Amino acid sequence: MSRDNDRRPGFTRKEIEGFLQLLCATQGLPEATDEIVAYIERVGTGRSVDETKAKELAKFTIREITLERLRSTTMNAIRPLDLHLKAKRIAASCSVELVATVLRMDARRYELLESGQRDFLDEPATVLADVAQVFDLRLGELYNALVKYVARGRTRAQTRFARDGVKRISMDELAIAEEDLRSSGDDKPRLEAEFLKRIERKVSEVKTILEKKRSIS
Repeated sequence: MSRDNDRRPGFTRKEIEGFLQLLCATQGLPEATDEIVAYIERVGTGRSVDETKAKELAKFTIREITLERLRSTTMNAIRPLDLHLKAKRIAASCSVELVATVLRMDARRYELLESGQRDFLDEPATVLADVAQVFDLRLGELYNALVKYVARGRTRAQTRFARDGVKRISMDELAIAEEDLRSSGDDKPRLEAEFLKRIERKVSEVKTILEKKRSIS
């Protein structure tokens, strides 16, 4: 449709402010402000919506924005999987809570995964498949990140998320930088055949799940 034939009016200032409030939300679902409700009414049903419907549509919008941020963020290096996810989340300006919501996972459970305190190889393949989809990881990237994750071993238990946003990011960035320094020059970690087979089986299961999802969609 050409611009001349598109008779839809532009967004009002109030609707634009509502969109920006959703876009800038980094700590989960924001309150349903008048601006957010106005934006949702415009792009959702075009009719008046109640608070419950507004929250549902706002949650969907935030999920889509978070997915776009994560999928459009690229990493130059493959790190151990926990740090790879952390680095990509920080680069995409997303909070732990937002990512957990997109993964439909309890925030504490995701926190333990990203901090390396929960073993990825003990997780169901469905969880890794969701992670691969949300973070837009190719199977080769997932495999290499798992190899580095297992080769490095469990991280120190002191790794925790500070509740203040600025402190959290600085602590995370320091942890990533420390790991990069420790692993520099060791691009090909060595693993026993048993662990390599476990990783290969897990990635193969993830591949099967993703292929089924694609066939259904």
